[in-house]
Amino acid sequence: MTVKDQNRKITSELFYLLYFGLMLIIGYRVLLMSEPVEQHADSLILFVIASVYVIIRTVWLGSAKGDLRDRKGFLFRNSIIAFAASILFVGFSAYTERSFDLMIALVEFFVFYLIFFGLIVVFQRLLFRRSPEEGTE
Repeated sequence: MTVKDQNRKITSELFYLLYFGLMLIIGYRVLLMSEPVEQHADSLILFVIASVYVIIRTVWLGSAKGDLRDRKGFLFRNSIIAFAASILFVGFSAYTERSFDLMIALVEFFVFYLIFFGLIVVFQRLLFRRSPEEGTE
């Protein structure tokens, strides 16, 4: 592994830590402490940017080496990303509508989660099919 590859790996791990840290901070302060979202706009913007980065990295730039069934954490990582994207979607939807109905929010969450998780898996399989000659991890 070259120095450039090590730096990329470290950078991607730092973004994952930033993503989960911001998710915990926002979740704790907004959901549990019932603080207004406007007070945490900077953290929310950073969380959205980190979410976009993590999603793009997973879907488009993710490692396409080896058999997808053997990759450690494949389903767990993708389900966490789809879960966070679904929460963002439902939260944004409730914020723009200025009302919140629990049943509608649960249906929106479930449908968006399934769609997004399916897209992640399909895109990763397409990447795997496109470059299987790169070897295994």
